[in-house]
Amino acid sequence: MAVTASGLFYPTFAAALNNTLALDLNLETHKVALFDNTITPNFDTDTVYGAGSYGTTPEVDGTGWAAGGVALVTTAISNSPTGTLMWDAENVSETSTDLTDARCALIYADAATDEAIVLVDFTSDYSTVAGTFAITWDVLGIFTIDLTP
Repeated sequence: MAVTASGLFYPTFAAALNNTLALDLNLETHKVALFDNTITPNFDTDTVYGAGSYGTTPEVDGTGWAAGGVALVTTAISNSPTGTLMWDAENVSETSTDLTDARCALIYADAATDEAIVLVDFTSDYSTVAGTFAITWDVLGIFTIDLTP
């Protein structure tokens, strides 16, 4: 059991594209929850925060970072670079945190059913003691989708 990759969650995007889930990536209510390296993500079947691998036991929370995560703000979708759908947001930075062994971030739609959107693997464990926990998104955003097959 371990986090070995970042990825998008198929059930969420399939439901959105099949028009059975209203997924608005521009909402300012999405959350970033932290998890340790004991989870085993399954991007084909995992669906929501708070269940399965993403329950309360492997979640990393503490002073300055509550269970359930922090809000993802300034979300935006763009065609950048051309031919690519990019989803981005403001970098996350929380001061005065006490956290132990955060390995990945689950971004989920903090709505009635908390749909899992994307898991970001940090590739190492990170901890803080009365320090700042920050996530700096890639220059190409949180994720990109190539629109030119």
